[in-house]
This record gives sequence, C-alpha cells and structure tokens, in this order.
Amino acid sequence: MSLKKFFSPDSIAVVGASTNPKKLGYAVLENLVKGGYARKGSVYPINLNAEEILGIPAYPTVLDVPGPIDLGVIVIPYPHVPAALRTCGEKGIQAVIVISAGFREAGKEGLERELELIDIAKEYNIRLIGPNCLGVIDTFTPLNASFSAGTPPSGPMAFMSQSGALGTAVLDIALQKPDWAATISAQSPILKAEIIHAVRQEMAQTRLAPPETKEEPSWLARLLSFLG
Repeated sequence: MSLKKFFSPDSIAVVGASTNPKKLGYAVLENLVKGGYARKGSVYPINLNAEEILGIPAYPTVLDVPGPIDLGVIVIPYPHVPAALRTCGEKGIQAVIVISAGFREAGKEGLERELELIDIAKEYNIRLIGPNCLGVIDTFTPLNASFSAGTPPSGPMAFMSQSGALGTAVLDIALQKPDWAATISAQSPILKAEIIHAVRQEMAQTRLAPPETKEEPSWLARLLSFLG
C-alpha cells in the first residue's frame, strides 16, 4: 500500500474523539474540521458514549461506521490501543496513526506494548505511523490529523520529525511554510525513507516543484536524487 491514505484519505475515523475541549481527542477532531478536511472527506468520531461531537454523528466503534474507512487515528489511553488497532484491522482500515503515548518511551513494558502493536499491524496488513506521535499534516489536501495548535499555510517545504515534541515546537514557533509534516516512531513500519519518497513523488507532480536554479543542489535534493 502506498502512503496516499495517510495524506489524502477519503474518510477518517478518530478513535477516542472527545467532547471535552481539553482532551487530545477533541483537538484532533477539531483540526480535521477547522483545517478544512471535513468539507472534503468523511469524518467519523469514535466515542462509546457520545451521539455527536462538533456536530458530527459519532459511533461506538469503527465497526459501526457504514462504509469503508481509509485512515484511522487512535488517541486513547495506551491500555486500550492494541484492541482498538485490532478492531481497525477487522474493519479493513489499512492506514493508522497512533497518537497515544505510553510505549517504548515508557520503558521495558512500554516497549513490549509497542511490539504488540507492530505484530497486530503485520497481522492485518496495516501501515502504522506512531505510537506517541504528533500526527500527520498535508496542507494541500487539506488534512490536519494531529493535535497541533493550528494548521500551517501551504508552501514548498516538507517537514518530518521523529520527535512529536520537536514537531510541536516547530509548528508553534512558525505556523508557516511546511507542506507535509509527519512524526514517526523509531520502530514504526513506516520508514523515514518511504515518507521522503512520497514527498519526492509529490514534487514530481509539480505542485511542489521548486523553481529552476543554477545553484548547487541542496543536501536534500542530493539525498532525494540518491534515493530515487
């Protein structure tokens, strides 16, 4: 599976969408709405108790959602993440972002939990970004599947960080210019090189193509040339 469902999905389920504005599950759903995605694609808040969130009908589980789901975003306490990921697999969701923390950064037990996620992802052929990440932003889709403080404007620059904290800091300092922003886990089945490839393909489609110049190619351009 390509990475298209991470950056340009037709439908998204937010597992752990919350009615509480102080919760990350609320922030992710709000970014999908305010960032413009909800005007283009289908958004499904997943919450056991709510009938609707931000005016959007909610469902108890992804299995209750009518029709297919391209992308799942999981933002619930870590003990429930494996079961939620498995349910995504049963639904046929092939792309999942796990924002929830409490995995390898939490020590040996956390590492075991993360390895369990990877095993589930392999079992159901799920591509996984996370756990413990900020999320994914594509300002051209537009898509903001993250808990960032806002959505940066479109521009000719891609930003990828293995650290959610660093990604958040960059967005807070300058909410401008990046086209794609993705934070990934060290052992996530999605590798940094794959995201670089995806960005390169987008550049080849001209919407991000930089202007011609006689200057020496940058280190990033040389890297992309090497990878390509």
